[in-house]
Amino acid sequence: MKKILIFSIVLLFAGIQCRAEQWQVLGTRPMGMGGAFVAMAKGPIAQYWNPAGLAQADNVSGFNFPVLASVEFTGNMLENASDLGDLASKYSA
Repeated sequence: MKKILIFSIVLLFAGIQCRAEQWQVLGTRPMGMGGAFVAMAKGPIAQYWNPAGLAQADNVSGFNFPVLASVEFTGNMLENASDLGDLASKYSA
């Protein structure tokens, strides 16, 4: 009985990951063409549809996509750290 229960739980959670992502068409013109935009991709969305075609581009256009994120800490970060000890003592059993 225990083996059946464990197998049922594993089978239940294994089925959660079995799904597919819906294909999204990038751009209104490619959407109107039914996604058949690879051969004539121009402009900023050409890097999505046909990256090899960028070598034959007449001019450079595009957008900046930042890959790295930065975090900046300013001010006194530990200004209210002593309040945490007071808070813990108020709610301790």
